[in-house]
Amino acid sequence: MANGGNIYRMAGIGEICVDVRTNYVCPFHTHDTYSIGIFRGPARIVCRGAAWDVDSGDILLLEPDEPHRGTPLSSACAQDAVMPEAAFMIAIFGSPRPVRLPRHVVQDPALADELSDAAAGRRRPVLRTLLRRLFELYGEPGRPIERANAGSSESALRAALAGGVAAASQAQGLSRWRFGRKLRRETGLSPRDMRRQLRVAEARGLIEKGETLAEAALGAGFSDQAHMTRQLRSLLGVTPAALRRP
Repeated sequence: MANGGNIYRMAGIGEICVDVRTNYVCPFHTHDTYSIGIFRGPARIVCRGAAWDVDSGDILLLEPDEPHRGTPLSSACAQDAVMPEAAFMIAIFGSPRPVRLPRHVVQDPALADELSDAAAGRRRPVLRTLLRRLFELYGEPGRPIERANAGSSESALRAALAGGVAAASQAQGLSRWRFGRKLRRETGLSPRDMRRQLRVAEARGLIEKGETLAEAALGAGFSDQAHMTRQLRSLLGVTPAALRRP
């Protein structure tokens, strides 16, 4: 289960996760922004067709829409993360997706410590400067690797999945097996992983709007509140209470 952890949004920067800890595999998922993970303790990340071991001082760099999962390799493992919003990237670089990240993991303990301290301290000007430095050091000009899920096809698949895998398969005129293959090809996620991600996103939105946990679980299609809590811990690394707006 997750222990502690906090998620918040910093105006002009994006989403920040601080001191997220889990002791189980985080399932495959994606982010629609760049994602920067700062590790304290060993973990294994699966992405880009390979497994990558990270440890304290390592920084994980993910491009938008890049499927990945993680497994902590020690109970001491913790992670901070920054997911800069499109407005930040446009303000700094003139485009929401201005750089490719050829290196998946970089070892830069000094920058990792500075990023974690700025995120925990909510120091926006410092974090802004550090993120710019990170992208300039480890990014290269050019758009991220294009995935098929960047267009309307992915939106249709997501919408179809809201009613379940069987209904989505039927709506697409495909067998469940062929629908699963199409979804993996276009998004990198299985139907189960995609449904989990959609439900967690829906539940999170309801919780942040002030719905009770029971109402959020029902509205997002979970069987009960406990089921929702397990899935939020699994994917986000925090309890539902951490998503409450201050």
